[in-house]
Amino acid sequence: MILRRFAVLVAFSSLAIASACGPGPTPETPSGGPDGGSGPGSSSGSTGDAGAPTGTGPAKQSDAEKIAESKKAFMAGCAKGGEGTGDFCECAWGELRAAVGDARIAAEGPTEQDLVQTHPRIMSACKAKMPESAVKQGFLAGCVGERKAEMTAYCDCSWAEFRKVFSAGDLGDESIIRSEKFTQARIAVTKTCGPKISEKVVKEGFMSACARDPKMEKFCGCAWDELKKIATPAEIEAGVIDKDKVTSTIEKGCSKFKPAAK
Repeated sequence: MILRRFAVLVAFSSLAIASACGPGPTPETPSGGPDGGSGPGSSSGSTGDAGAPTGTGPAKQSDAEKIAESKKAFMAGCAKGGEGTGDFCECAWGELRAAVGDARIAAEGPTEQDLVQTHPRIMSACKAKMPESAVKQGFLAGCVGERKAEMTAYCDCSWAEFRKVFSAGDLGDESIIRSEKFTQARIAVTKTCGPKISEKVVKEGFMSACARDPKMEKFCGCAWDELKKIATPAEIEAGVIDKDKVTSTIEKGCSKFKPAAK
């Protein structure tokens, strides 16, 4: 549970890049060129690139101006990843521009597909520039959630243990989060930090997710009791238990509590 949320949140680079995707700028900047006669490429009373006479309207943007506008939108979105992301964002833009090409960026801006496809390249080249404070902030936000009082000690411990194995940049790289090395590290972290997590808060989270339908409450209560026989609360919270074993154990012990299908 925690780590699945963490995998999304700490990869702030992909989230920030996605927020700036698509042709043209984000809503934070003028869309589709000048707005009210201001912005890059606009002019009232000047000659444009195509030699438009003075007073005929905004001048046509040059390719360089379009690229600059796309970069501005990209950087604004990337900066949402947290304080100190400037170097990472500059590096990411350079890699994206090199991969996509200026002609495409000038014509339509980077598309969502471009951003997805270049993400591995960007992370490989730029993750060392990711500020630890921003990655840690994302990790803790995903780990603690709305349970600050109950989860802070466990999450602080988890971050410290992960950092013994991975760099901050690695912990912002989705390919690392999905790796077997990370899975094994997560198991070890769960064992080390498990005593800092409250069984009560884990059970509450489990029951809230399981018993959305009141008719499932008895089944979910039984499922929790069965899970406790094969895993610690921290292992349940982190999801580091054999899914097949969990399914068979719960089915065997709790199927009688399942509401009849309509």
